Amino acid sequence: MLKRTVIHALAVAALAIAASSSAAFAQDCYDKAGEATASSRDEALKLAYEAVPKATDQRLWQAWLAGGRRIGDAPGWTIRKMTSQCSAGGAGQNCRVMVTLCRL
Repeated sequence: MLKRTVIHALAVAALAIAASSSAAFAQDCYDKAGEATASSRDEALKLAYEAVPKATDQRLWQAWLAGGRRIGDAPGWTIRKMTSQCSAGGAGQNCRVMVTLCRL
């Protein structure tokens, strides 16, 4: 009986440790996209990327503006994945940026 109780207690402890460690690794992530048109490819990319922090979190957007408006920069966040696509059209260049952001 004691052996069964000890094994049961160890199994419960193992499950508790597994649950707490998986919760610690769970991240708050968001898939976001932005689109923009501008006369140059660089400006269209920058404007499309700006839509991502702006749509994600107001503080992130303000920090991004204050930090120099660099594509791929996300203060306080990790960029897990980022892709972009640009093509000629409209008033110059149309760009779309897709980003997966995870809160640190």
